[in-house]
Amino acid sequence: MKRISFFLSLAVIITFVSCGGLKTDVKKKLKLFKEYTEIANKASEDGKLDDDEIKDINEIQSKIDDFIDKMDKKYETPMIVHKHKHE
Repeated sequence: MKRISFFLSLAVIITFVSCGGLKTDVKKKLKLFKEYTEIANKASEDGKLDDDEIKDINEIQSKIDDFIDKMDKKYETPMIVHKHKHE
């Protein structure tokens, strides 16, 4: 479920990259994913995960999750509720 949420949020962010406000956030998000990929690739080279590698992967995943939560809050569109008055 998180992966679907991640890809949807990434698609939305990429769609709005032309808006200057998101550019920095997109760069940071991509930097985090690049770091995660590098850590995961290095950890998988020997086909075994040791405690330090697991710790590193969990730390970067936590950073990514925190960043995504912040971006969800930052770019959240409030629900508009219309109340109709009956006369």
